[in-house]
Amino acid sequence: MQHTVKSLEHFEANIGERVANGLQVFFNTFAQKDSRPIVVRAPGRAEGIGGHTDYNRLDSVGICIGQSTLAFMRRANTPGLRIFSQNFPADGVVDINIDDYSADLKLRWPVYAVAVIREMRKSFPQIGACGLEIFVESTVPLTGGVSSSASFELAIAQGVCELFDIDAKPMQLAVLCQRAENSDLVKSPCGLLDQATIALGGIAHLRFGKDPFDADFASQLAVDFTSIPAEFIVSVDRHSKRDLGSSGYPVRRAICEAGLSVLKATFPETQIDSYMDFSESAIRDSRSRVIAAAVQIFSSAIEQKSFKLNRSRFPFLGDLTAHALQCKIDLMREANVSWQQTVENLALLVPNRILHILGEHRRVADFLDALIQQDVSSIGKLFIESGRSGLDNYELDEGCPGLTTLVRAGRGEISIPGTTKTLLDSGNLGTRNMGGGHSANAISFVKRGCVEEFKRDLQSIYTSIHGSGNELDFITFKPAPGVATVKYDL
Repeated sequence: MQHTVKSLEHFEANIGERVANGLQVFFNTFAQKDSRPIVVRAPGRAEGIGGHTDYNRLDSVGICIGQSTLAFMRRANTPGLRIFSQNFPADGVVDINIDDYSADLKLRWPVYAVAVIREMRKSFPQIGACGLEIFVESTVPLTGGVSSSASFELAIAQGVCELFDIDAKPMQLAVLCQRAENSDLVKSPCGLLDQATIALGGIAHLRFGKDPFDADFASQLAVDFTSIPAEFIVSVDRHSKRDLGSSGYPVRRAICEAGLSVLKATFPETQIDSYMDFSESAIRDSRSRVIAAAVQIFSSAIEQKSFKLNRSRFPFLGDLTAHALQCKIDLMREANVSWQQTVENLALLVPNRILHILGEHRRVADFLDALIQQDVSSIGKLFIESGRSGLDNYELDEGCPGLTTLVRAGRGEISIPGTTKTLLDSGNLGTRNMGGGHSANAISFVKRGCVEEFKRDLQSIYTSIHGSGNELDFITFKPAPGVATVKYDL
């Protein structure tokens, strides 16, 4: 797919200026000024609803935002990668041997590009020992949970496809980029929501089947947002940074991976293939049985003397999630928690984690119906319900009091300083956590015309609790196009 600069101005008013400046930087950085680069634009993404459902093969919804990554790319005569980022100018042009580049090197950001190219070479051998020159600049915030890494990955992947005449389906590129991020090079156990949303564009509904390349696997939702009397706003503490691979995200994924085995042990008479075979009421009604089965499973998988996880007992865990779970077990041991209490602590997490993802799966369908009906009140209520479950059942604010404040303020539980009013009186319809969690970022649905009042009042609440040095950034957006090349004139 290809867009013109003019067609993108509705979503990014300064896109023409960005492309022109980027071309100038590219030609100033690399030689052979008579060889034009291609330009690829990949947006960031906001999580509509369906937090942590994607890696559990349940439905989720992502929304592309206007902020984007631009990649200026062309083939080079010599093998290897030469890459420069305007967001990390002090690093200069980085020369990379794609086969030898290590994740242990000091520069972290080029790892994503290298991992994508390595993963693509497995499926498209015509890439070979390619030579590439790339300049990257991005307006996607590195904080805020709006998928700056996936935006970078999809920009590189789409550019490689254009340069090597590769006809790849959007979901094929999304899966390849997810594999790159899950690889030993990047070591981030992300799900597929980020990459799939950016590959598809607009409002993306992910529906999981047996083959992620199937046409029915994901789709765009056609909604006229100009007639909806409310707007999405992302709020983020600019000082709150999170690395998905080192946050609590992998441990929660490990518990969910173990949870399916727990359900099979709890209900041996039932054929269980996925979480879709269960309802929230079934888990609530059988909570004690689920916990008892989880105790048995964790007892058999954790060595009593060494506290080491026996991987043969947990074959369903990936390397990254198994490592994360072992780290959590080690922390409990270091805190002098007994083996029995460690097992019980882990078992108690299982029903709540399952309740959250099943609830999110249900809320996805309700959210899509409400969008189509333009029922803004129902969307707000779903956001509040989702945010409550994210904190209560999934504990996504663990170690992050800023997220607790954003979500509780968004549902009207904290008064605006000096008043008895709350954000629900400032036009907010509902707020939920966004992204992987463990970082102070949330998404709200605010009545049109109340955006500035909402920002002012939320900032007032936040600084009154966390101090004047903790300023919030706000990202407003309308659903934007997905990754594509940009046609330009010199």
